[in-house]
Amino acid sequence: MKKIICIAALLCLCALALFGCSQFDEDYVYDGHSLIGKWCEQDYEDDYYISYEFFEGGKIEMKEYYYGIEFSCVEGVYSASGHEIIIDVMGFNGTQKHYQHKFSMNDDGDELVIVYLNEDDQMTEEEMILVPYDVDFNEDNSSLVGSWQFEDSPGEYWTFNKDYTGDISLVAGDYTQRQCKLYYSVNGDYLYMAYEFVEGVKQNLVEFEYEVDGDTLTLWGEINGTEVEYTLERK
Repeated sequence: MKKIICIAALLCLCALALFGCSQFDEDYVYDGHSLIGKWCEQDYEDDYYISYEFFEGGKIEMKEYYYGIEFSCVEGVYSASGHEIIIDVMGFNGTQKHYQHKFSMNDDGDELVIVYLNEDDQMTEEEMILVPYDVDFNEDNSSLVGSWQFEDSPGEYWTFNKDYTGDISLVAGDYTQRQCKLYYSVNGDYLYMAYEFVEGVKQNLVEFEYEVDGDTLTLWGEINGTEVEYTLERK
């Protein structure tokens, strides 16, 4: 089982810099609207990626994903003209962050190149290439949708909703206590889950191999170095 305890900060675009031959177009001039939309890295990885969404009016959102589950979101403002873009975001610690970069797009508008500047506002050889967001990590979850009762803990229920949310609840007679909210994703034979005990704060990404056989859900994973197997029955 994989576990991610803390959420990585999204405050520096430079962290995802790509090195190599420059694709920056020095003759590019921003047209005032082609940035609008959601972007991601050209060579993103399924297990971790960040989306960058530019809105009309100068708002930007940067969202961090693990295995298709959105873990955090940073909002800010941006301005762009010519081939310069300025981004200001508020950090989780309340500190304002200011970034200034050069950027260009190809003629088809489906490749955004961001070039980083050094302390003297000179262009470096570091660039990040973004393409329109087209990530579809999740696969069919219809076999999971519903409420499941633990075989070894009859009062504990896991509920999976169609929209890839859910919850863990304890049930005693007519009394139900919700323990936490779930966010999950499904890919192949693997189920990934993040818990939300405090609203807006996702924790502890876990990974299970799973199988649904009729009304029985079996999960295999590893917790703190110990292999586990859980059996749940559809409620």
